[in-house]
Amino acid sequence: MQRTERAGFHPTLWSLAMVEDEVVGFIFSKKGTDNKAEITHLGVRRSKRKQGLGLALLQYAFGQLYEEGISKVHLNVDSENITGALRVYEAAGMEVQSKFVRFDKEVLLENKEEVQ
Repeated sequence: MQRTERAGFHPTLWSLAMVEDEVVGFIFSKKGTDNKAEITHLGVRRSKRKQGLGLALLQYAFGQLYEEGISKVHLNVDSENITGALRVYEAAGMEVQSKFVRFDKEVLLENKEEVQ
């Protein structure tokens, strides 16, 4: 299936922030069901962070989604994100709804008996 045929694909919900000819930020959203949407990707070039660009992109996306009839937006983020993203989401009026825990285990050859 081509990307443009995927459920929720809506290219008008993808935006770039430009300074002259340089992309300095982006935000991609997709529509879900029941008037809900997801911010799937948000990024700001490191040299342009802490200037309000992430917040501006979020607010712009919220406006686009509202025009599309969307009443609720969510996104997923690492709760230990070191870029300051959580502060941006909170400044945009978003609230934590849930947290996830990830478990890891390094599986090495010397651990082979543990795996069998």
